[in-house]
Amino acid sequence: ESVRRYEERARSSRRRQTKRMSDAARVPLSDPSAPMDASDGSSSTMLNVVTCGCATNARHPRTAAFYVLLQSAPLVTYLVVAAFVESFVFVFVCIVVLSSMAFYVTKNVSGRILVGLRWWNEIKESGESAWVFESKEDVSSIGSGDRRIFWLFLWGVPTAWSVLLLEALFSFKFQWGLVILVALVLAIANLIGYIKCKKSA
Repeated sequence: ESVRRYEERARSSRRRQTKRMSDAARVPLSDPSAPMDASDGSSSTMLNVVTCGCATNARHPRTAAFYVLLQSAPLVTYLVVAAFVESFVFVFVCIVVLSSMAFYVTKNVSGRILVGLRWWNEIKESGESAWVFESKEDVSSIGSGDRRIFWLFLWGVPTAWSVLLLEALFSFKFQWGLVILVALVLAIANLIGYIKCKKSA
C-alpha cells in the first residue's frame, strides 16, 4: 500500500510539472509586443522609489534598473569610495572601468531596449568617420517610463559630472579633475550619439 501511494504521488507530481511547462510554452519568446521583464514587481517598485516615480509604466523594469545602476556606479564610486580610499590609482581605475561599462551597455543594449535606438561610428575607407543610426520600427513594447528613465539619466549623469568637474577645478583638485573628465567625455559621447540618433529616426 505504501508503494502504491508513493507511485500515485510521483505521477501527480509529474502531471503538475508537465502542466507548468505547457503553460509556460504558450508565451512565445520572440513576441515583440510582450514586455521583457514587466512581471518583476519588486524591480519596478524599487525603481520607482529610486527615480521618484519616473519609472511608472516602465515595461522593462529590470533593464531600466540595471541601466540606472550602471549609470550611477561611477558617480557613487567617486563620491563614496574616494572618501575612504586613499589610493588615487585604485579609484581612477574603478571609475574608468565602470564608466566604460556604462558607455558600452548604454550604447549597445539599454538604448535599444528602453528607447528603440542605437548608434555607432564607422571609419570609411577614405579615413573619414561616419555616424550610423538605428531605430526600432515597432516601439509598442516600449513604455513611457522606459523612455523617461533613459533620458533622465542620459542627461543627468553628464550634468552631475560637469558640476563635480567645476567643484574640483575651483578647489584646485586637478588630479581628481582628470578622473572626472574621463567619465564626463564618455557620458557626453553617449548623449550626443543618442540626440543625433533621435533626430534622424
